[in-house]
Amino acid sequence: MTQRKPGVPSAENPRTGLYKELVDAGDNLVDFHALMAPRPVLVSGGTEDPPRNWQALNHLIAVNDLLGQKRRVAMMSRSTHTPTAETLELELAFLEYGLKRGSK
Repeated sequence: MTQRKPGVPSAENPRTGLYKELVDAGDNLVDFHALMAPRPVLVSGGTEDPPRNWQALNHLIAVNDLLGQKRRVAMMSRSTHTPTAETLELELAFLEYGLKRGSK
């Protein structure tokens, strides 16, 4: 399988692998997110990501609401796709929060 370069998919840097197959089949982020509910989900991306990627999280929140779950969805954006010490700390805090909630 070909590994693509980081960044927004484009003609010069196309999607590859399973994600490409799913998108080609007409699936989208809303479909993927719905399968994750009611598990805690943190989406961490860069400012290069198009708004539609973030907007799809609203559907995941709605699915969680239907399941009676609150505060299961989080997002954060950074100026690049390269994680920083600060974002890694936030990701760890989210995992701890989600795991502690799941143990109740």
